[in-house]
Amino acid sequence: MISLGRAAFPGLAALFFVWMVFYGWTLGFKAFTSYAYVVASAAPMPKVPPKLALTDQSGGTWSLDQLKGQYHLITFGYLNCTGTCPISQAELNQLNDQLLLRGQTHFNLWTLTLDPEGDRLELLKHTWDFKGAPQNWRMASPTPMGREAYFEILRNMGMWVDEDRFGNPIHDNLSFLINPQGLLVRSYQGIPELNRLLADTAEGQ
Repeated sequence: MISLGRAAFPGLAALFFVWMVFYGWTLGFKAFTSYAYVVASAAPMPKVPPKLALTDQSGGTWSLDQLKGQYHLITFGYLNCTGTCPISQAELNQLNDQLLLRGQTHFNLWTLTLDPEGDRLELLKHTWDFKGAPQNWRMASPTPMGREAYFEILRNMGMWVDEDRFGNPIHDNLSFLINPQGLLVRSYQGIPELNRLLADTAEGQ
């Protein structure tokens, strides 16, 4: 019996080591998928947005961590997306119309492309013009960087984004709210309805 126990010990030790590694990798078993891992590992809100230099459809330059003074709803997509992007864009069109109808001019909408190589600024400008050139809505691309570096910045925000086997971006449908103090204060699954957005911003976040 003693001999059997000694023989089994290395195997048990190896099993325990694998268990500990898996426990750490899944953040205490809270994240069993890459999507859940990104969400669980992101810093809680409110938090300062990442330093992400942006160029909008008109050539204006911005930085995500410097957006202050108003509310900013940050959304994501790309022009050739066939997933949730067309639905999100339609919902954004509706939300923007409702905001303007109610005179809510302290909101800015942003759509950040997930395909900077394909969505050149002239294409973003054409799309923006097609929407009626809304002054409170910017379509922007990150300052040139590697796609993986860009995606890693977004993952640190709490967004899941990757590539499929054809190199096309695949992503969740999160949007983020930045308050007038420049802090990320809330995320939404999809585009928030107007009443939800107004209620959240009325709380003075």
